[in-house]
Amino acid sequence: MPNEADMNIMKVEPKTNDVLRVMSVTRDGDRLIVTIEGPDVETVTGPEARNMAYKERLNHGYHNAGLEAFGGPYPFDKANNKDLSTHEDIMDASNRMKDLVYRCQYRLTPGI
Repeated sequence: MPNEADMNIMKVEPKTNDVLRVMSVTRDGDRLIVTIEGPDVETVTGPEARNMAYKERLNHGYHNAGLEAFGGPYPFDKANNKDLSTHEDIMDASNRMKDLVYRCQYRLTPGI
């Protein structure tokens, strides 16, 4: 059974705009990790994605939180529902570009 830190604590369906989606919100100690999904690297690391992650804080009582990118953007295979973590995974998925999206995680730290 996964521990609470690994569980998606988001209580609603993924939030979305035209191209971005909040895919999950997980707790890491006193921090929240918000995962944003979009069609390309620029979109998931841009100001709209950061703003979407920052707004998510209000749903979890982090009214005075700070925001930081947590790692870099990474490709995700929608068809197989998995991160593309190896060169072989990426090469295999490159034949199915319509199945690829990118994800980026943002860490919300509670304020003082």
